[in-house]
Amino acid sequence: MQISLRGIHKEFPRQTGGRLPVLRDVTLTVGAEEFCCVVGASGCGKSTILNIVAGLTLPDAGQVLVDDAHLDSSRLRIGYVFQKPRLLNWRSVRDNVAFALRAAGASAAQARGKALHYLAMVGLDQFADEFPLALSGGMQQRVAIARALAIEPDLLLMDEPFSHLDEMTARTLRAELLRIWEQARKPVMFVTHNALEAVYLGDKVLILSGRPATILKSVQVELPRHREMEDPRLVELQREILHTLGIMPVNAVRH
Repeated sequence: MQISLRGIHKEFPRQTGGRLPVLRDVTLTVGAEEFCCVVGASGCGKSTILNIVAGLTLPDAGQVLVDDAHLDSSRLRIGYVFQKPRLLNWRSVRDNVAFALRAAGASAAQARGKALHYLAMVGLDQFADEFPLALSGGMQQRVAIARALAIEPDLLLMDEPFSHLDEMTARTLRAELLRIWEQARKPVMFVTHNALEAVYLGDKVLILSGRPATILKSVQVELPRHREMEDPRLVELQREILHTLGIMPVNAVRH
């Protein structure tokens, strides 16, 4: 399954009057089984792109296509992992995952059994009967990932899911995410402002300009999987992205 955006424009009304241009002529493609990262500064419109793909926000102009047909988000199973876990604190960990399955049409028994399977996938089956507030931030985000995966999505959207975690926890979850993705091989759109995270995770990195955002450059990460964050080739790609964003001069010296 291939997801394409063609000529997407989006503006939002200002409280003080007028319109705020957020996206301008955004065109991109995420191939079947492709892990696509979208990099840009905070507030440039990265999350808006995900919300348009998810059908939560309508574009002012342009098209969202699935295999060259117009997107019908009601027929497409989309898993969405947000910056924060957004769990229901009054429900157990298992019931948080089962809730998404029930909403997708599973019976109560099916939902609870399947929830446990996906919690095991992220290493949390032993915490199934705990409540979210008893878990660390990293564990809560694992629950959110299990919830998104449990519906067996056609497309997985991830909006800076590790940005609120310490680097040690984030590294663990990045590796875990790739392990799970390599089993399912579904298309992923992963938003981040961390260039090194993007080249570690992605097959392709799309670099967004400032607002109104457009695609500045597409960088192919032609490196084998099981990468190391300290790999000089990844660091070089990180420098290329930062240079494109105007953050680092092309002849900057690495330290």
